[in-house]
Amino acid sequence: RILSADVSPSAIHTFTNSFNLDYGLMDNVTIGGRLPLVAKFDTEEEITNFSVGDLSGTVRWQPWGIVPGEISKTLFGSLKLKTGDSPYEVDPNKHLASGSGFYSLSGGGSISKVMDPVVLFGSGTYSYNFSETDLNQVRGGQILKEVHPGSSVSGSMGFAYSLSYDVSLSVSFQASYNDETRFVLQSAGRKTSSTVGSQVTGIMNFALGVRVSPKTITNVNIGLGMTESAPDFMVGFSMPIDIEGVKPSL
Repeated sequence: RILSADVSPSAIHTFTNSFNLDYGLMDNVTIGGRLPLVAKFDTEEEITNFSVGDLSGTVRWQPWGIVPGEISKTLFGSLKLKTGDSPYEVDPNKHLASGSGFYSLSGGGSISKVMDPVVLFGSGTYSYNFSETDLNQVRGGQILKEVHPGSSVSGSMGFAYSLSYDVSLSVSFQASYNDETRFVLQSAGRKTSSTVGSQVTGIMNFALGVRVSPKTITNVNIGLGMTESAPDFMVGFSMPIDIEGVKPSL
């Protein structure tokens, strides 16, 4: 029989406006950075937060030249900083976090193949998440002292189809596996451990690309969560901005 039940409804909505900057350092090396601006709303608790998210930097390297008809291969690595509001430092009853709360180092590779008018693509990434210590957050009568997030593995695959010179459609599926996370809590001078099990997340994405000028293509993306740990749905809009004159002409 059930003696007691603690039900906490949650309805959190997140809006992220990201600025991504890419710079061709060499013919086959590109560096980039990402600045996310996050707005979060909890409609159950009436809590809002407008803040900067976690900054990240990426290096992409194409060790083999592109050969028409062959598979194109790219390697990449990225570092994510904990610049956003940490969920392990804010008061969870009064504030919403805008970041993950820990540093993360990732690496992986991607492949693509052009089969006109279709482009097939896929990628795989491994992420190592660094532990956080010296915390002092109150959680249900206990003090959170340490967080040891597990590593994660993710992958995606899909295709893009050119409907015309100005319109393209892409469909992709991405999945990720996050290892268990261990929390170290302290109560009355005694430390205990609590573990959150591993999670599998799957998202189906549909994107429409429309050429609005000879050099500019806008993309509208809709993502549908396929697992319980995934968001119900996601909507995205992106448009590249070409900054002329940054690199000297050849």
